[in-house]
Amino acid sequence: MGIPATVVHVQAVHRFDPPLVTGMLPRPASYVEVLRQGDTHDPDLEDQGYTIDPAGGEPIRIELFFRPYAFLEPGDEVADRNGRAWRFDAAWDWNPFDGGQSGTPAWPPIPPQFVRCVPM
Repeated sequence: MGIPATVVHVQAVHRFDPPLVTGMLPRPASYVEVLRQGDTHDPDLEDQGYTIDPAGGEPIRIELFFRPYAFLEPGDEVADRNGRAWRFDAAWDWNPFDGGQSGTPAWPPIPPQFVRCVPM
């Protein structure tokens, strides 16, 4: 179909019990929210990134590409791709150790969780 393999950052995994009523069958029991590698999450944007139904009919295979840790806990320390040190305090709440302006680490923070979406 001409769709190249794409590396994405997993933002969230949503599970629905009972399955979500979308008007389409089969009803999705889960969604994976992803953001293309290199894009920075903007909390002011309502729709950003993509949603994948892992059991849907799309011809996509998802492969784990990179994940050194299963998750981050408040207080965990990471470095971004520029070598700047950050403390993770909560979802989208990052604080730099250098006393500079807080915000978001240069993408990707390390450790990120990346998967590759490959057309089948």
